[in-house]
Amino acid sequence: MAGPAADKSEYRDKRVLLLGRDVRDTLVSAYFHATRRLRFFTGTISAFARDERYGVDKVLTFYRQWHAARQVPRAFMLVRYEAMHADPAGILGRVPQFIGTPGVPAATTAAAADFARFENLRDAEARNLFDNPMLATRPNADPDAFKVRRGKTGGFRDYLSADDVAWIDAAEAERGCEFTRPAA
Repeated sequence: MAGPAADKSEYRDKRVLLLGRDVRDTLVSAYFHATRRLRFFTGTISAFARDERYGVDKVLTFYRQWHAARQVPRAFMLVRYEAMHADPAGILGRVPQFIGTPGVPAATTAAAADFARFENLRDAEARNLFDNPMLATRPNADPDAFKVRRGKTGGFRDYLSADDVAWIDAAEAERGCEFTRPAA
């Protein structure tokens, strides 16, 4: 777990809001990013999950490093993708206070949550409205090449085999931390 990425001292005087997600869903998303957008990986999703450089160990190491360093920043908040998906306005309502801008009206956070609905973001990406080349999608792109791909929690079940899920779960049980899996 050592190395430059483990040193979070540059965040000492900062507020860190970390978005966490189920490791299995994270791996599926990373696989499509690696194979359909950046095209630097050509193997199967099973090979990707097990890859030393890109797979489960990379994701688990990232979360373990932040878990170990969560006391380093001035303030730290973990937001689960799954919680954000279930209650976007409620989660967004906590963020202004955390970042030091209290008093944002509930109607404003509700409007932000409505604006950021999956359908709106997918449409904006399809029409290249983000004005950012990293978020641009090619015309007639493969649906799995979108950054805003499915907007689903637990979607890993549609892509990973039972063996892959068991292997990832075992790796997480051995090398994960409380940041790596949402509360049941």
